[in-house]
Amino acid sequence: MNNGNERAVHTMVPAVDIVETKGSYIVTLDIPGAAKDSIKAHVEDNTLNVMASVSEYFGNVKEEEPIKTYRREFSLANDVDVNTIDAKYDSGVLTITLNKKLQYLPREISIN
Repeated sequence: MNNGNERAVHTMVPAVDIVETKGSYIVTLDIPGAAKDSIKAHVEDNTLNVMASVSEYFGNVKEEEPIKTYRREFSLANDVDVNTIDAKYDSGVLTITLNKKLQYLPREISIN
């Protein structure tokens, strides 16, 4: 029952671009309106989970309960080094760099 004081929370799937480079996978997610401290990313069982909550502003007052939640999940390749993952958030875009393990990187073989 909704007494008028409860707000619905909408779960959204952010738009994503994934680019593979020689040494990493670069994942960019569009998360407009999210504050940096509302974004949570973690790896568990070779799965990257990203979540963010967006609250609403009324004048100068911020409502604490989220009105939107972004959620995305990615299965990671075996060549990802989960100990060197880097994430940056700027202007509504979260960029996660998934570095490849050294043994999977191409290398030149010297011939004697």
